[in-house]
Amino acid sequence: MPRGTRWPEAPAVQDPFLLEAGTTSVPTTHDAAGPPAGDMRLPAEVPVAGISHYQDVAATIRVGDRMRIAAEPTNAYDPNALRIETMDGRLVGYVPAKLAARLTGRDVVGAVSKVFDAKATTGLRVVVSDSIASLLAS
Repeated sequence: MPRGTRWPEAPAVQDPFLLEAGTTSVPTTHDAAGPPAGDMRLPAEVPVAGISHYQDVAATIRVGDRMRIAAEPTNAYDPNALRIETMDGRLVGYVPAKLAARLTGRDVVGAVSKVFDAKATTGLRVVVSDSIASLLAS
């Protein structure tokens, strides 16, 4: 898109992760403070947030690689932060904040489901599950 050109208006969507499921709105079963903790259905595929800061690690990751997902309660930006790291402990990024809040208090594991290679940036999607068995079945 040429510089100075405006992007077309996006549809009014409260949660872009629901677009893949074919819906454009979020059920309003919670107040403005956000969804209740632990209400996310698993397994679920999530993008990796903040991956642009960890490109050296991202470049080594392949589809199927298992990921460790760990709470980071001392995170200065988000007390619900969930780190996504390789099995040898290298930080790759984070579960997006909206989704991390929905996973609060749950023990989850992950595996890389998609790798997006752009010219300068690698992106990932990770399937998050509450058990390795269901992770391997997805």
